[in-house]
Parts: sequence; structure tokens; C-alpha cells
Amino acid sequence: MVSEEALKFISEVFIGDTGECYSYKSGPVLVEFFNKHYGYEDIYQSGFPSRWWYVVDKFEDLLERGQFDSFLSLILNKRYIMRDNKTNEINAVELLQKSLNLFNEQLQFDAYQIISMNGKYVLVNEDEDLEKIGEGGFAVVYLRKSDNKVLKKLRDEYITNSNVRSRFKREYEITNSLQDIQGVIKLYNFDENRMLYEMEKGDYTLAKYVNKSRLKSDEKVNFSLQLMTIMADIHRRNVIHRDLSPSNILFINGELKITDFGLGKNVDVIHSHQTLHTNAYGQYYYCAPEQLDSLKDGDKKSDVYSLGKVINFVLTGSPNNERHEFGQIINMATSRNPEDRYKSAEEMLSALEKMNELNLKDNLKEDAKNDIRKGKLTSIVQQYIHTLDHEAICTELVVNSYFEKVLVDYMKLNENNEMYVINAVENNFEETCPTFESHDPIASFAYSVIQDQFTYVTKEKAAKILHHIAYSVNRFSSQRMIERLVEKGVEPLIESVLQR
Repeated sequence: MVSEEALKFISEVFIGDTGECYSYKSGPVLVEFFNKHYGYEDIYQSGFPSRWWYVVDKFEDLLERGQFDSFLSLILNKRYIMRDNKTNEINAVELLQKSLNLFNEQLQFDAYQIISMNGKYVLVNEDEDLEKIGEGGFAVVYLRKSDNKVLKKLRDEYITNSNVRSRFKREYEITNSLQDIQGVIKLYNFDENRMLYEMEKGDYTLAKYVNKSRLKSDEKVNFSLQLMTIMADIHRRNVIHRDLSPSNILFINGELKITDFGLGKNVDVIHSHQTLHTNAYGQYYYCAPEQLDSLKDGDKKSDVYSLGKVINFVLTGSPNNERHEFGQIINMATSRNPEDRYKSAEEMLSALEKMNELNLKDNLKEDAKNDIRKGKLTSIVQQYIHTLDHEAICTELVVNSYFEKVLVDYMKLNENNEMYVINAVENNFEETCPTFESHDPIASFAYSVIQDQFTYVTKEKAAKILHHIAYSVNRFSSQRMIERLVEKGVEPLIESVLQR
């Protein structure tokens, strides 16, 4: 129940005794108000009680009759306040918000709140109306059943911490600054007294939607492009998210909406790395390597990394599987070295759109084959290589004498390509070489890798491949390759692998 103390305060604001939101109302005016709007037949005469007491008595009766919400909607109406205060529209809106805040400050002690719903104001009991639907390191998320809005509220144990309060409010301000972007979650009121803000309710998280739905290929592509378009708009505002994952991307009425800007630009860590989820689709798998060391180092390129992982998840169900139609783009986006990534979501979106156009071409494979014969590592060739699995890479090396050059060049693009190709060859070359002679192109590839500027791990794998072909398969030409490498000079550890 709403306490008499709260009702008294509301009455004193309404009758103009406090708050400076409404005009002063005499006893006769109050009698006329309630008679007119709620069918009372009171008469103002001697013995009339205190004005606030009279109004509280009416409040209690209206509550019992279920008409108190009607009263709130009447006095919290812009036109009513304009007439009551004989003021203009701008002042009336300011007074409306001020009176609502005053009422709610008092009602919070009774766990009640006045909320706006469908153009009306209603009084709700938060203990009955709020259902907890999630929680994070510093906040709890509730569904308010009466109007189907979501409330994000700072945990009690942090509500007295001024730094955390400042960061929480900054999260709201960042998101609120992006409200004109269609794909950003819509926010409503920020209540500084209770450290919470309201937002629209999502239907599903992207994680749940992908896991539960049998999406067609074109749907996955459309979702990926839609997500990139949203993030490109956000990056144009020089805002970075730093916590992108399928868990904080929502579906609302069939549209993607990005939420949870708690780690956004200029906001320090709200929760430590230990609070990052460690399940298969948790934040950890989407977090750029440099952010794991220091979140403050996160920038647009960190968002690019996370976007790459999210698109992997959309297209394959796994954040780490990039063998799909946009794999070449994601390979670059998720490079461990930030300098190898796209500079922003805008640049990455442009690359995705161009790749999508390539993917729609019927003769993509034939165009790639023509460029390979010319020794050119074009975008089409990169995309073609990226569609090859481990076995297909080895097969192509064996049957296509032009393939070695572009494959080595492809490895040089970034570390992801380098590791994928060398692992593909190492793990599959024996099964894909049916004859003694078919080992020779594999040996030539390994020879080229050892001479080039690759990591020690990659060269070591190539050395093992070449050694196996030279001495286990007993290919004389491969033995000569090893002799030439030793004569030219290679790292001592690589030489020991070649000659052991």
C-alpha cells in the first residue's frame, strides 16, 4: 500500500504548497476539482478540514475505486499544467517532469513508481511488477511487466560508489547520443536517484536466435550486412563499443539492435576480465587480444575484431569458424595484429559489400583460375582460396603448377592465412599425394616457405614437410632442395630439422 506520508506529499505538491509545480489551490477550488472530475458532491463549508487532508482522503478513495491512475494522468497532462500555471508549453513540460520526479522520489520508499504507458500515467508496485531477467558484473536487468519495458539498475553494492555511478550514467549517455541510429536500442528515462534507466525490450538475443533458428544462407548474409551497417554508423560518430558479442545484439520486431555500451568510448572497465563469460559463446571469444591485456587499449579496430567473430557465429554457428562466403574479410578483421585489420567498421562494411557482389557472380571460380594462371593474388583469388578446405588446398597445389606462388602470397597477407595454409598442408599432404611424383609440388611449396619471411613455427612445419618428402618418400629433388637451403644458410634450428 502507498503510505499516508507519500499521499500527503503528493497532495501538497498538487495543491501548490510545495514543489512549485502547480498553482495554489484553495478549499473551494479543490472541492470543485474533485466534484467535476470524479463525481463527488462535496460542499465547501465551515469545518472544512486542512486542504492536504481533504485531498489525501480523496486519494485513498480513488485508490480504492481504481481511479487514482486517472487522477495522475489528468494532473500530469501538459495542457492541464499549462492552464493551471498559466504558462507556455515549454515550461509546462519542464514542470510536468519535475512533478513526476518529485512524486517518484517519495513513492520509492513504498516500492511504488508512476510510469508512462500508452500516453497515460499509472501507479505500479515494483515488487510485484519487476521480474529479474538478467544480471552482469555491476547491474541487474528487470522486465517491467506493466509496460513491457526493460530496466537496467545498478546493483545495491555499487550504488554508493561515485565512480561506478558515473560510468553507469556514461553508458546511458553514450547510447542516448546514438538514438537516431535505427539499429541502436531505444532508451527512455534515466533515474539518477535510483541509478537505473529504461529501454525497449528485445525479443531475442542474436545468440539465441542463431542457435534456435534454421537460417537460410541469404538471411545470414543479410543479418551480417545489417549488423555492419549499424556499426559503421556508430563508428562514424567516433563511438566504440568494446564489448560486442551475440549476447548484446538483440532482435526487436525482426530488426537487429545493438545494446550494452557499458564499455564504450572513454569509459573505463566496469567489470573485470574475470566477469567475462567463458562459455562457448561468451564475451571472451569475441574480445580482441589487446583488450584482454588492457581494455583501455580498445579502439575501432578492436570492434572490427569482435564484429568478425560475431559474423563467423552468424554464418557458421561458431565464432572461430571463418570458412564461409565472407571468410577472406573476416580473416583480415580478426588478425591478432591490430595493424592488419580494417581501420573501422565503415571500411570493413565496404569490403563486405564488394565481397558480396563477388559471391553473387556465377563465374567466380573460373575468374579465380584465370588470375591464378597469371600469378595474380586478386580479391577473387583470395576469396577462392578462402573457400578451400585443408584437403582442397593440398590438391590444388598438386594439380595446379601456378597455385604455389599465389598461395605463398596469400599467406603473407596476415598471420591467420599463414597458419591456416601451413596447417592444411602439414596435416593433409600425405593423403593427397597418390604418387611419388605428386609430392614434388608440395616440396617446392615448403622450400619457398622456408626461404621467405614467415614465423619460425611456420618454417619449422615446412621444414618437417620437406624432410619427410626428401627422406621418407625418398625424393631426390627434395634432397637437393635441402642441400641448397643449407648452402644458402638458414636458421640453425631449421637446419637441424632439415638434416636430422
